[in-house]
Amino acid sequence: MVFYGGSFTYLIAAIEAYHLSGWEKTKKCYSELYRNYSNVVEADAADDRKLQEKDGAEGKTPEEMMSDEDYLNHKLDLVLKVISPQQAFDAAAAILAGFFAIVATLKYGAAASITLGVAMGFMFEKAVKLVCQRDVQYLFGEHRAWASPVLSALCCIAGVTLSSVMGETAFVLYSALKGSDFVVHACKDLVPRESTEQVDSDTDMACVLAKLVLAVLGFVKQVAWGYGVWFPLNLVVSPFLIADWVLGAAVVW
Repeated sequence: MVFYGGSFTYLIAAIEAYHLSGWEKTKKCYSELYRNYSNVVEADAADDRKLQEKDGAEGKTPEEMMSDEDYLNHKLDLVLKVISPQQAFDAAAAILAGFFAIVATLKYGAAASITLGVAMGFMFEKAVKLVCQRDVQYLFGEHRAWASPVLSALCCIAGVTLSSVMGETAFVLYSALKGSDFVVHACKDLVPRESTEQVDSDTDMACVLAKLVLAVLGFVKQVAWGYGVWFPLNLVVSPFLIADWVLGAAVVW
């Protein structure tokens, strides 16, 4: 993403749209769905044992003890009793919300600018809080509880404005920023330190400077020399290139 993020504009927009619209809720719903699935598996195994313990089973499998239609109805009734209807509905709603957010983002340029701008706004907010959070709170005085939400709103507005002005170049900037964040976060534990404490890459000044330098290099490289993926790296990332092409084709259709 740092040096070639401009090649994945549709993919980045789709991921950010889903991340902003309902990823947290979807993640929670997925865990609930998995728990429901585990409950169904356990209930199914217990039900099979119960059927085989009946008189006259004589080693038959549950499928052999009843007709296909009765067996299907029996298992369907079991599933409906075990699964939580509300959790299933919430999961479906969250997934659909994310899907429609992706469609809207890819279909309409304004939605893409807003999505990308809000994502950049969150990154700007982290930077501002790191540098001058106390100063911002001081400005609000007794109403410092409003400092964080107001700052978040202003950063999002700034991000959306910047995204609208920059156009496609905004994808290049965002990919460089986000990519550098991923790289530094993944590599921070590889650097030897005297302390054994975990390092927060969002607040550690060395990590922040490393992100900034890497992001600037990535942005300059993409603007100056283009963001096409060179051989043989294009073979490695070909699945992502194909996914981006498919999303782009879907927008045209």
